[in-house]
Amino acid sequence: MTRHSDFQRELARRAREQERQAREAERQRKLREKEHAARLKDAERRRIQAKADQAAEDTAELVHRVEALEALLVSGLRWRPRVNFKSLITVLKIAPFDPGALGRPAAEVVREALDAPRSLNRLHRSG
Repeated sequence: MTRHSDFQRELARRAREQERQAREAERQRKLREKEHAARLKDAERRRIQAKADQAAEDTAELVHRVEALEALLVSGLRWRPRVNFKSLITVLKIAPFDPGALGRPAAEVVREALDAPRSLNRLHRSG
């Protein structure tokens, strides 16, 4: 009977040990999940912070540019240039038209030179 009870006790001890190991494995798994979630949360926090920092830099740059443009506008409005519009008018001096050789009449055209040769007249009459 001792052997049997020793065997039973050993089985019970092993069962308890397996349960303890299963609980420990589950605890380790949950711990890893928790650490993973914390890493993801931290990465997201850093990403959001980086975007916020970039937005702040962009905003500061835009504010600087707007201030520079406003200063330019104000300085431009203070300056009142003296414009004399009469001084801007220029009179064009155009030389008179010279047609050159085209301005002289051509020699008189002789009408007979324009008439068709007699051989063509015969063809025209026969047709």
